[in-house]
Amino acid sequence: MTNIYFKSSPIRNSFQSERSFRQKKKSNNSGSELLSFDISPIYIMSFLMLAIACLSVLYLISFNQVATKGYELKRLEVSRQELKQQSDLKTLYLAKVKSMDHILASNYLSPMRKPGSVEFVSADSFLAKAD
Repeated sequence: MTNIYFKSSPIRNSFQSERSFRQKKKSNNSGSELLSFDISPIYIMSFLMLAIACLSVLYLISFNQVATKGYELKRLEVSRQELKQQSDLKTLYLAKVKSMDHILASNYLSPMRKPGSVEFVSADSFLAKAD
């Protein structure tokens, strides 16, 4: 069994002398290993300050990533709006080109000629014949 004793432990009775502490340590040893650490409050405070600094850096990195994603989201939203406007303009242009008024006013119909007479032949199916 391993015993760990802290020389500056706050749990230990402050009135206990160093001599009685050593005697207790010797009597508890009885063939088992004994580890003794001298941890001063300066080391504990240094460790806590270092831990707080590391956690602060990690928090700042995380916050920076979230803020960067916000800017990226705004940029993508603006891009989406621009693409939607372009799509709406193209849909409007396509509807205008497909309208009958535009077709009649364009020069696409000028090379076409009108048929003279139309005859319908009745057979298995309806057929049209133009002269």
